[in-house]
Amino acid sequence: AGDVVINYGSGSFNLKVDDDAPTPPVVSGLKEAYEAGFAKTSGATEPMTFSATVVAIRSCSGEYFIQDGEYGIDLYHPAEADVPKLVIGKKVKVTAALCNYKGLVETSGDITVEADGDGVVPQPANVASKAALDALKTNVLANAEGVVVKKEVNTKNNDTTLTIAIAGENVPVFFKGGIINDYTTFLNAATEGVTVVLNKVVVGDRDGRQLIVVDGSELTAGEPTPTKEVKSLAIAGEATKTSYYVGDAYSAAGLSVVATYTDD
Repeated sequence: AGDVVINYGSGSFNLKVDDDAPTPPVVSGLKEAYEAGFAKTSGATEPMTFSATVVAIRSCSGEYFIQDGEYGIDLYHPAEADVPKLVIGKKVKVTAALCNYKGLVETSGDITVEADGDGVVPQPANVASKAALDALKTNVLANAEGVVVKKEVNTKNNDTTLTIAIAGENVPVFFKGGIINDYTTFLNAATEGVTVVLNKVVVGDRDGRQLIVVDGSELTAGEPTPTKEVKSLAIAGEATKTSYYVGDAYSAAGLSVVATYTDD
């Protein structure tokens, strides 16, 4: 801070200047805000103002996901007074600093939220392979289908990670402990070998891309995939031959033989 002396006629007065006055927030599109936040692996950006549509909520952890096109930001713990404005399908104008937390672009510190009318919830991206998942930005909506490989429960906080095979590659699906009760029936049915369909989940990142289950995710578990399928070939003059196939190896291209023997 400092003083500026202004002279007028035969007199003068001092004008105090506050050099520490806050800088007005930078107004940007969501793409620019996402990229600025993603670059901040240490510390946070200056406050930025941006607008997008609320597309998902994980109330058990106080997170609200907003998206515009292929970019999304996680609003982390907004003020309780602002929560009623954060309704799926509504557009909001947000002012907050941003940071990169383990690959997620999220708000840091205080958040200001203003209602900004109706928004458009984009169609979830289709995750048909691990490569397709890796290509997506975090915090955006996605759909996926795969076969359950394993299920792990962190007994300390009740978080559950379901690993599913999509096109032959493993993808983790994360359930925050507080959301488990909403999906008890699904998780009980999602045993090894079962095909699961995940709609309206969110792309996350924890040591690599993952899918995050949020409030209102639509999850279904089908019948278990057979662990083997028997195919018999009777050849004149020879014994019948039987081949076994593993369910995980099913693909549009056909089945993979893993063992063959002669049945006398």
